Amino acid sequence: VMLAAGVRFEEVRALGWGGWFVVASLIFLVRPLQVFITTRGSELSIPERGFIAWVAPRGIVAAAIASIVARSLENAGLAGGVELRALVFLTIACTVTVAGLSAGLVGNWLGVRLPGRDRIAILGVGAIGIALGEVLRAAGRGVIFLDSNPHKTRQAEELGFPVVFGNALQERTLQRAGFESVETAVALTGNKTLNGVFVDRARDFFGVRRGLVAATEIDGGLVAELVEREEADVVFEAHHDLERWDSRWRSGEAEVIRCRYAPPREIEDPAPSEESPARGSGEAFVILAIERGGVTHPMSMAFEPKPDDGANVALHIPERDEALATLASRGWLPSGD
Repeated sequence: VMLAAGVRFEEVRALGWGGWFVVASLIFLVRPLQVFITTRGSELSIPERGFIAWVAPRGIVAAAIASIVARSLENAGLAGGVELRALVFLTIACTVTVAGLSAGLVGNWLGVRLPGRDRIAILGVGAIGIALGEVLRAAGRGVIFLDSNPHKTRQAEELGFPVVFGNALQERTLQRAGFESVETAVALTGNKTLNGVFVDRARDFFGVRRGLVAATEIDGGLVAELVEREEADVVFEAHHDLERWDSRWRSGEAEVIRCRYAPPREIEDPAPSEESPARGSGEAFVILAIERGGVTHPMSMAFEPKPDDGANVALHIPERDEALATLASRGWLPSGD
């Protein structure tokens, strides 16, 4: 601002084509050469070095030094101070305009631009979380786990998942996990409050749009507030006991099947009987993820299925028949795909 306040448009115009030639040389020759020499031997790739050469900061230090030098020249009665100040102003104006308007296009062209938000971050390496992660990974979704238990993080790493070890409530931990590219934060710990704080901070710190929390019930507290404000939802189709499913998976009593949704026929007497299972009352199955339009997402209680939606469902093998019957009554039929 101080530099611009001391420069007149007539002084910039007086530079003529020579001024434009100097600016072009700085942008297309001097700056790229400087960046490629100083980053030689670094871990930066050629496209990354090219992007730095195009958009790296330039101007603040030059403006400050130019103002000092121009004032010194004027005080010493030497010519060139006005032209130097005008040339620096022209350089800053051109580089800021060119880089600001073209950074996105150049980043795409060089292949260095961050991908869009498409990753799923899962807090808690448990059996149900691993099952969800495997379903999402098989569907082509990026999955990353966070946990503070070294044994569990090692377990996920052995299965080929990227894992971040640390306190998931700290901003630096979320940053290490790359939350700037996370679409959905899923909290699958047995601590409902921890789950709520995790998705809340993912939203506040990194703008994660969707948060899903595991909770055996909603009886007030942060989770209830998040759900009420529609800033989070309960993961899966109902409340589930995660520890029970961990035990079932360790015992080999759980499996994952594929289902397709077809709207169930309406029953003339819709009043539920005592024998019929109410929505979310049992632990015979868990709908892990939904596939719609070729994209797979973690299931949530607020999800409304449509015809031909696909689902990956975890079943308790000893209760397989009961689970399939309940799923069928809700429109979810086993499929061979």
